[in-house]
Amino acid sequence: MKAFTAAVLVGLLTHSASARSTHAAPATGVIPSSYTEAPVADDAPQVSIGAGGFRVTSADGETSIKIGGRIQADATWHSPDTGADGTEFTDGTEIRRGRFELQGRLPGNFSWAAEMDFANNNTSMKDFWFAHTAENGRKMTFGHQKQPFSLGVEMSSNDIPFVERGIDNYLIIPFIDRAIGVRVEDNTDKTFWAAGLFAGDAGTNDMEDEGYGVVGRFVATPVKEDEKVLHLAARAAYRTPDGMSTIRIRDETTNMSDYAVVDTGMIMNVDNVFLYGGEVAYAAGPASVTAEVNQLLVGRAGEDFSLSSWHVEGTYSLTGETRAKAYRLGSGEFKRLQRAPGSDGPAWELAARFANIDLNDGSLSGGRQDAATIGVNCYVTSYLRLMFNWTHILDTEGGSVATAQADGTDIFTVRGQLTF
Repeated sequence: MKAFTAAVLVGLLTHSASARSTHAAPATGVIPSSYTEAPVADDAPQVSIGAGGFRVTSADGETSIKIGGRIQADATWHSPDTGADGTEFTDGTEIRRGRFELQGRLPGNFSWAAEMDFANNNTSMKDFWFAHTAENGRKMTFGHQKQPFSLGVEMSSNDIPFVERGIDNYLIIPFIDRAIGVRVEDNTDKTFWAAGLFAGDAGTNDMEDEGYGVVGRFVATPVKEDEKVLHLAARAAYRTPDGMSTIRIRDETTNMSDYAVVDTGMIMNVDNVFLYGGEVAYAAGPASVTAEVNQLLVGRAGEDFSLSSWHVEGTYSLTGETRAKAYRLGSGEFKRLQRAPGSDGPAWELAARFANIDLNDGSLSGGRQDAATIGVNCYVTSYLRLMFNWTHILDTEGGSVATAQADGTDIFTVRGQLTF
């Protein structure tokens, strides 16, 4: 502290001496019109800090670095707390996500991001990429990143209106989660598209060859206004498995419990998988509705399988905000609901979702599950959100004993989320 005080005093004295030597004011205290303060350097960087994180930007605006992150703290519990097959659900608290992120820009329209997650007392790489944006706005990204497939996956966990994505996403996440590759995207006033070529994730695997995949998504917005948005999209992905030619698809009741209601087990002799689907979203005033459908074709040396999943969800703002204002065509997604300008209190939102996943086909009996979720979101500030979710497993079919006995289970989750 003493050193800092001394440095400040030295700086003030130096500035004062400089001012006196160049624009000295008379001792009488009368300041003539010719006297001016020493100018601030034109090349001084600009520093800002707030809900959007800590940012330093060069004077010319071409170089910047931002520090940000997220903390999502959850409490979860099941009712009943033990399945009829004797398997106990795990209830408790956890840091669901604890991420630290650096983002930056460089001269020549280059940008980069580096994000690590420290949840569950482990370290895992999330975004780790660099990109170049051409003069026409087309962006090419290299590195570890999201694959462009669905609205549910593209939207950040900071922005989705539920604590977790729907069970339908368990059909696609094993194949189109973050991976190392190259992604190209562009948009017009009414459309957005993104496509990429990807290998595996950032983990090291020296036991088998890595699979590869191609992914593409096209979005059209025939209606895009401040209070109204219509979003339509189609997507497809093709992927080969790793050298062992095996895949597995399973869900989790919660991230902490890891209790699987549906589970294909290890599917052997897989040559490739092909995913396709569509999505529609409509936001008008305080209400919004979204629907997505996914189809997975598993090509094998033996019997092929066709599996499916889908969900429908809706939201309603009790305090008048609209999700239409949170739509970003440049990425084909919705950001989180924002409080109305000038609002003194929090924004309140109701959300409801019905989701399905079906892993039964032919000789494969991985199970089918229907689940309904009701949520209440409180947006205290632009960076603080409280969430309350109740999920009820409505119906199950096929699968294992765990699948049958999960029918009727209730899952409760409370989350506190801070982003910066």
